[in-house]
Amino acid sequence: MESPGFPQWPIQTFVERLAQGNPLPGGGCALALAGALAAALGGLATQLSLKNPQPEGDIGSVAQLLEEVEAQQAAFLELLDADALAYQAVVQAQRLPRQNADQHLTRRLARDAAFLQACEPPLEMAARGLALLQGASLLAARGNPVTLADVGVMACLAEAVVHGALINVFSNLSMLQNAALSLTVRDQARHLQEQLEDLGPRLRSALYGQVLDRPEPSRRNPQK
Repeated sequence: MESPGFPQWPIQTFVERLAQGNPLPGGGCALALAGALAAALGGLATQLSLKNPQPEGDIGSVAQLLEEVEAQQAAFLELLDADALAYQAVVQAQRLPRQNADQHLTRRLARDAAFLQACEPPLEMAARGLALLQGASLLAARGNPVTLADVGVMACLAEAVVHGALINVFSNLSMLQNAALSLTVRDQARHLQEQLEDLGPRLRSALYGQVLDRPEPSRRNPQK
């Protein structure tokens, strides 16, 4: 199967193709792009925090985060095509003949293998999205306050990536005819879900708290 090369597509082309009802790109590819954007915003916020460090900031941990978000950005871009290739494998398995018992068995085994393999890209996206959420938490606490809005968008995108990726994983697992094959992946996905349900609300509360607790600019009474 040939790689579609989605990371090289112009943004407008990707968005328009996504809206046309074609099999690819689909939701998994959109998640990967959202993850790359979240990581890029992490890079933006980290760069600005390093250029204008705050007295209470932790330069060492912020500098380390820059390497991490750059690696996450590259990985999410690779996952654009990885998710598409996994989907194509599912389609090929679905198209296998089933005219007799042997073909039925071959197709069933191929489908299960393909759906299980299709869990790998979104499961990786979920783990990487959670790591980005943790990075956003660090930036919210120790980064430059000027970047707080960017960090907020980073966090919202990363949280959406984890939710969407886990839904993708559970959806693929539901297609397995041999449910025993799903146990390990299901446990991994549930663990990520538990971490998200703990970190996501706390980070949102912290971000809203910082922006809402800022003193409002003074309002001068108009001169009469």
